[in-house]
Amino acid sequence: MNKLTTLALGLIAFSFSSGALADSAQWTKLSQKIVAKENFNDGYNLFFISRIVPEDKTKPHQADYLVVRYLDTATDGSIAPSQVESVSEKWTIDAKGNWDVDQWQHVADKNGKLLRVTHMHLVEQMDSAVLVYDSLPTGDVNSPEETARWNTYLNSWYVSQKIK
Repeated sequence: MNKLTTLALGLIAFSFSSGALADSAQWTKLSQKIVAKENFNDGYNLFFISRIVPEDKTKPHQADYLVVRYLDTATDGSIAPSQVESVSEKWTIDAKGNWDVDQWQHVADKNGKLLRVTHMHLVEQMDSAVLVYDSLPTGDVNSPEETARWNTYLNSWYVSQKIK
């Protein structure tokens, strides 16, 4: 693996606070899928996979991303993410014709342990000018509600990426 790949794999950012732990076998497979060299974005110097449904982003849609910014080298010499950031956004159009975005961010460590959860509400004009950017309350990272939300989100990725 080249130095760029090694560096990029070590770059998974946006931390999750110590909470729920992902299923280790599935988490490892998903993490390795994110850091596959074809998922490296030179412009942003990170790895990511995404799914946007429907794909037409001019219409209301659900956008989900898994991002790796930092890499670690495992004891066996393989490269693995040190953290994984997830962003989940529900894009709708409000009564004024602006985008209304409900955004959840989760950060997990290399083992899939939830480190941090944030919830944001954004309103953007169609030209991307941000009108509202509010932080919303979340549960404690160790709470049953946040654990359930994280597990549901991860399971949706396992299914969409055909990870068993």
